[in-house]
Amino acid sequence: IVATSDGGFLLAGNSYSFAGNDKSEDAKGLSDFWLVKIDSLGNVLWDRTFGGDKEDENPKVAVLSDGSFLIAGTSISHALHDKTVHNRGVS
Repeated sequence: IVATSDGGFLLAGNSYSFAGNDKSEDAKGLSDFWLVKIDSLGNVLWDRTFGGDKEDENPKVAVLSDGSFLIAGTSISHALHDKTVHNRGVS
């Protein structure tokens, strides 16, 4: 969880689910980064799913000075969907 400049928060975790209930986007692979933006009252403003075709896990988020976000984590996905570089280890 990181505080954002508008008084809200960005929640980062993993998802193994397709769209439905609280999640608005389908899974990209076996596990994905799932980001949820909430306001100061806990109301969901938006959510996004990021990942490749396999496992993308343990997202870490930093809020930059211009209000944008930097997301990093571990991945064994190939270059597909949101990932632009193939993995260099586990296949």
